[in-house]
Amino acid sequence: MKKTITASILFSTMILSKPALAVETYKKETTISVTGNGLVSVAPERVKITSMVDIEGDSVKECSTKNKTIVTEILKKLEKNGISKQEVSVENYNVNFRTIMEKSKERKYYVSTRIVIDTEAIKKTSKILDILSENGITNIYDLNFYVNDKKKIEEKSYILAYQDAKTKAETIAKLEGARLVPKEIQMNNSYEGAVPLLGFARSTKITNNNDNIPLTIPKSIDIKTSVNAVFYFEK
Repeated sequence: MKKTITASILFSTMILSKPALAVETYKKETTISVTGNGLVSVAPERVKITSMVDIEGDSVKECSTKNKTIVTEILKKLEKNGISKQEVSVENYNVNFRTIMEKSKERKYYVSTRIVIDTEAIKKTSKILDILSENGITNIYDLNFYVNDKKKIEEKSYILAYQDAKTKAETIAKLEGARLVPKEIQMNNSYEGAVPLLGFARSTKITNNNDNIPLTIPKSIDIKTSVNAVFYFEK
């Protein structure tokens, strides 16, 4: 776990007015606005790979048969390599066609199926990609690494962010001999990990099954949060 600090400190004086007949009274409220940041780094626990089998042919039956054969073979090889059926879903079966020439009735048909693999077997990521690319997958749409309980880790990061903001405000308050009273708090978050595929582009088409897919498994995923806190600055 590590913690980074980046802050901006702003003093502002807000003058609130309240009319009372012809006489106006003013109450001055001095506030201090600070930004605190929290960062919790954790090892990835899951990998999710989304790929597509897209078959072109002269008939729906031809395309469907080829598509089913490829998907079945991939599922067998995944299971043989320790990826269970519960970790793989086959979805978005889609049939489409296009006319080969304008005003021609001749058509080409397309049948596509999406295969989604969501597993904790992160060390097998390269093997999974090999199985996909060597057995008929035409596209890899997405590859990401995750943690199982993001909310819990996010909460830890928020605590660090608020403590960071409060510490900064208290430092200034001590110099001025003032005390702090919380007024307003805003929270933001982000979820970051290393780019898993070097030079990876969304919908990357696998044109050569012998190509080695450059893979980087991130050592950590960063859960970053920030807290914008406003305190009354009372002497």
